[in-house]
Amino acid sequence: MISVIIPIYNAEKFIQKCIDSVLAQSYKDFELILVDDGSQDFSASICDEFAKFDRRIKVIHQLNGGEASARNTGLKNSEGQYIVFVDSDDYVDTDYLNTLYDLHIKYKADYVSCQCRYLQLNGDIFIHKQSPKEETEILINLETADYSSWYLSGGVWCRLYRKDIIDKFNLSFDLDYKIGCDYVFNMQYLSHVGVAVATSKCAYTYVQQETSIMHTVNIEAGISGMYATEAGRQAISIHKRLSNQVDMMNIIRTIEYLQRNDVKNAITQNQRQTMLNFVKEHMRGKKIDFKI
Repeated sequence: MISVIIPIYNAEKFIQKCIDSVLAQSYKDFELILVDDGSQDFSASICDEFAKFDRRIKVIHQLNGGEASARNTGLKNSEGQYIVFVDSDDYVDTDYLNTLYDLHIKYKADYVSCQCRYLQLNGDIFIHKQSPKEETEILINLETADYSSWYLSGGVWCRLYRKDIIDKFNLSFDLDYKIGCDYVFNMQYLSHVGVAVATSKCAYTYVQQETSIMHTVNIEAGISGMYATEAGRQAISIHKRLSNQVDMMNIIRTIEYLQRNDVKNAITQNQRQTMLNFVKEHMRGKKIDFKI
């Protein structure tokens, strides 16, 4: 059985479409865990109403603790052998679970990833620029993979995880990170897997929202993302090439972030110094030239 976990906070405008897309799956052996993270709109009642008509739905209400906390609650209450995450403002194709599960069976894979399409605010849809044009399956080699590969980048959506690996290594989402806890989770999980596989088939729609923390200036979140990326790098440090790429990417993105006009207008001197100190520490001893 697959446990599908959806963290929910004030999602009344889009949660119904999200839940409907999961219930419409061609793969039927799943439980749907809806974690209401202290919503202040009608999200909780919408979830409760769905649960009345489908035994596969489990609704959990908790005080607001953030997305990481909600995902951890879902993990603790999951009964499936496999874990899949969906965000409450996104939706999935009818063969989403089937696509992931079939690849797991075919390759006896510990980690399975599919591709997603990104629905922008203006209605345009784009797919990761590195994704193959034709549908293909790839056995992931972390010794040669690039940090920006379409099957590594992004969040925990579009993935299938084995619950026994999560339990064995006591993996969970770190509440300290405002941004990037999903990246840390992925890297920690990948450090313990044997076979990892991906398909470029799109089965998930990621819907961008204006209120997303990724589209607003939040300096503390930016600093959190910087440290989360470093934590992810440390988790995957056994794979030297990948680890070095993540390290350099983090340095360059931090410098780029500090050059943004909206960031310059919002950042404090202490915050700026924190990020500069991080860059200086991680550049020490590196003989690499780069331009911003």
